[in-house]
Amino acid sequence: MGITTQSKARLYTSPITRLPKSVLTKIFKLCDEPYFFESKAPGVLSHVCRYWRHLALTTPELWTVISLRVPAEKLRGQQIRTDTFSRRSQNLPISIYLNVYSPTFSHHDVRLALQPLQHRVRELTVRACPKICAEQVFAALQGNVPQRYPLLELFDLRIQDGMQFSFSRKVSSGVLCPHISFPFGNSVVWSTWIAGNLTHLTLKYTSCVQGTQFPIRVLRDILSANKRTLQHLEIYDSPLNAIEQNDDDDALLLPVLLPKLQSLSIGYTRAASLVSITDSLHAPNLESLSVRDYGRCPDASTPTVLCGTRCFRDDRDGVLDLLTSLSRFTNISTLSLHGVTPKPYALRPDCPVLDSFRLDSLTLIHSDNVFDCLFHPISTPNTTDSDEPYLTLTGTSLSQLTLTSLWHSPFSTYLELRLEADLPPLDKLVISPGSIHSDFLTTPESLWPDLINEAGGDIAKRLDWIERAAYTVRLIPQPLDGVRENLKECDPSGWEDAWDLLPLVWWSESTPR
Repeated sequence: MGITTQSKARLYTSPITRLPKSVLTKIFKLCDEPYFFESKAPGVLSHVCRYWRHLALTTPELWTVISLRVPAEKLRGQQIRTDTFSRRSQNLPISIYLNVYSPTFSHHDVRLALQPLQHRVRELTVRACPKICAEQVFAALQGNVPQRYPLLELFDLRIQDGMQFSFSRKVSSGVLCPHISFPFGNSVVWSTWIAGNLTHLTLKYTSCVQGTQFPIRVLRDILSANKRTLQHLEIYDSPLNAIEQNDDDDALLLPVLLPKLQSLSIGYTRAASLVSITDSLHAPNLESLSVRDYGRCPDASTPTVLCGTRCFRDDRDGVLDLLTSLSRFTNISTLSLHGVTPKPYALRPDCPVLDSFRLDSLTLIHSDNVFDCLFHPISTPNTTDSDEPYLTLTGTSLSQLTLTSLWHSPFSTYLELRLEADLPPLDKLVISPGSIHSDFLTTPESLWPDLINEAGGDIAKRLDWIERAAYTVRLIPQPLDGVRENLKECDPSGWEDAWDLLPLVWWSESTPR
């Protein structure tokens, strides 16, 4: 067979051209790096062949993300890029990533960069260098209020990682805005940024920037104005301590009915600062509740300066009052507690915590004292051996349990009570090694088989209970006090399987056949 000449080769139709344009567009999208704030696929894939280049230049979906710098290195060049993206994206909504990297930036530069595309902006992400304060950025954005962005769905402004104030709302067209987030300063005109019909509200870590404080009256006004639409509320903040510091009645929250609130997430360094807020909330349809001491049990988004922080008072002050206040939400099916540790023996036998919930899923990370509330009588100095323990309503209703424990005795009691009550196995049980035996936390994994031999049949009995009490068993590491735990709590696939962490040999040998 002879070699095809160049003139004849042009007569053949490339197999690529037989693919639908929608398929090739998805291929282009898959080639984009998720961490880049501007699409790299058009420039890279347009070098594959002439047909792909034509497709890259004529597909509007590939030109809807643009990255801008303020101040621009070359103003004329950035204007040309903006015009190019605007033209090639046709009439599709555009996402803009704005990098303000100089503390001496001009407000005019920000407005000049955003004005040509503001009527088509769907997402606006602003990142500023640490030397820029929130007041500077807001002063630059005052001329670009959300009313000028009819398609705006996401606004995100962060000057320091972790600090976030976000809310979502339904715009007049009925489109749900996923997130609008920004840190704030005292000079912010709240009426400009906060509108009605909010569905999501997030207030996190605003105290990590000196001189910023979230007025409690603003939170009161937001909740009151959006009580008919608010579905998700998240408050991780310490400036809310202003409730205790100000005796003015205007600073206190009045009772607010939130009939559509489905999830509530709160975080604190001192639990007593949030009791007034939780007491004022009435959410009859609340389904999910999460509580975190982000000083003792920080998450991935907690600023480093806040990890391990403690209040100048007893850092566990008010934990019992907070849990008692939250026990009013009896309809929740999912409860997560992170670092929630009441004072020793603060949980009284008549305490309603975890007594009347009919939970489907319970997560207790670094919250050993609360686990005792799953059965009665609660261990107190007055508890006698004659007091036979029994499971509470919450203890019998669980189908998923996640527990990191420093002491194995309460967990063993819970498993024994479940088996004696002939309850169906849990769908999923996620535990730390300390839940099986406390010495696992201080013993290297290579010495675990020796520890099992020394413990006799106790560990073997607990392993047998664990396998009988749950269909799926997984193991996770014990988080350290004040250190970000390496847990992918929101992604069960990220949990390590028990068969990997616990050597299969001694696991099978210690389990009765």
